[in-house]
Amino acid sequence: MKRMLWVLLFAGLLLTLTLGTVAGVGAAQVGPDYQAPAAIAAPEAVVTMTVSVTLPNTTPPGDAIYIAGSFQSWDPGATPLNRDGLHASGTITVTEGETLEFKFTRGSWETVEKGPICEEIANRTAQAEAGGSIEATVVKWADLCEAPFFDTRIQTVTLESEALGVTKQFYLYTPPGYDENAEARYPVLYLFRGHEREWVNPYEDGTRAGTNVIDVYETLLEAGDVGPMILVFPGISSADNSVSGLLTDFQHPELVPEDDQPSVGTGQFESYFINDVIPYVDATYRTVATREGRGVDGFSLGGFMSAKIAAEHPDLFRTVGAFDGTYLYADPTCQLISPQDTLFYNPQNDWLYGPAFGPFPTRDSAYAAENNAPNIVCNSTPEAMQSLTWLIQYGPESSEPTDANYLRGAHLMGHLEAKGVTNGLEPVLAGGHNWRTADEHMRQTLPLHYTAFQSPTAVTVEALGAASAPVPMSLWLAGAGVLAGSGWLVTRKRSTR
Repeated sequence: MKRMLWVLLFAGLLLTLTLGTVAGVGAAQVGPDYQAPAAIAAPEAVVTMTVSVTLPNTTPPGDAIYIAGSFQSWDPGATPLNRDGLHASGTITVTEGETLEFKFTRGSWETVEKGPICEEIANRTAQAEAGGSIEATVVKWADLCEAPFFDTRIQTVTLESEALGVTKQFYLYTPPGYDENAEARYPVLYLFRGHEREWVNPYEDGTRAGTNVIDVYETLLEAGDVGPMILVFPGISSADNSVSGLLTDFQHPELVPEDDQPSVGTGQFESYFINDVIPYVDATYRTVATREGRGVDGFSLGGFMSAKIAAEHPDLFRTVGAFDGTYLYADPTCQLISPQDTLFYNPQNDWLYGPAFGPFPTRDSAYAAENNAPNIVCNSTPEAMQSLTWLIQYGPESSEPTDANYLRGAHLMGHLEAKGVTNGLEPVLAGGHNWRTADEHMRQTLPLHYTAFQSPTAVTVEALGAASAPVPMSLWLAGAGVLAGSGWLVTRKRSTR
């Protein structure tokens, strides 16, 4: 009986404990601290996109083409496309809504695509969407880039610059027969834009179609329209062309980005050109080492540079040309930059004007005026300005403000006319703010530069049977209406190389 009692008591205790545990679980399930099981996430949508890529004609016929990117762990040889001659196509499976980054290869990173001058290019991007497509064109392969990248007719000159305190390089071209004619001396034309490659790179933009200014010159030389000249292409920028030297001695070189400082140094770019480059060229090559044998020309910011340096130093140069120069507007006193110049007084252009003239809003307008061709011309004597042959061109007014610097060019021309200067050729040149039109400018001006080197007086195209059209004064007076529409044509360019 006792034993039976103990059995019943034990069974009751087990039942109580079991019910308490179940009840406890039940209480936890509905209590305030209860965390519901996480819902099972819906699978991400996977979509298929088509890929179509055009290949350069240097692509070896037997090589496979691949796409590598963020969607496949950047494996350069894992995702092949179907190749048909100079075209490849295929499909990729990606997550819908994802931003894709990718490049094309021939199976390895040593054979990845490159830019037009064999520079590193940014990753391509596309948005992943059902039925989406990717279309692209490869222009170069890393392992098939030619050396030099630009033109075998140029020489690369490396110079330890005392003015900048760094090593710089520039390009130089000597005409056919230079080595054979050991006693001959040659006039020199300096061409500006930014990086030394720009005038000689046949693919600096898509309009050039494989030719450059040396081709323009040699065509004229063969036709007898120009004589033998040395062409020099100074590098007035940082090594990656993201910092323009403006051919000016920087007031604030500390504002240059840290990664560009090794190629900018002190930022004394005018001193570099005047005190380092010109003396080196005259000492090393058989030049006509006087102002009668020296000229400058430039495109866009290079036009700003060429006009500024010639107006500032008429004792050093015989000729000056510019196409679509990005000049600044002088104020009515000619002592400052006009307060209505929205290119200069713009915080978004600190990258361009900050190192030379200071950051906005404390930009030094008076110092900028000392380095701006319209101001310099305005403050110069008629005799000094008339001693130069001026060859100024710019795009048509109808292309303002997106494809011409007509108003800025007309502003400079007005100041020149006020000094009695006759421009050497028709100033308006249609064709766009691009390298094809810049080369056309040189086709028209190279014969005039050369003729002026042989003449003691200013040269105009009228001597060759053409007319020069003056610029109406109403277009250069610094009024609000003139300033409002112009000033876009400086674009920041940074290579990722």
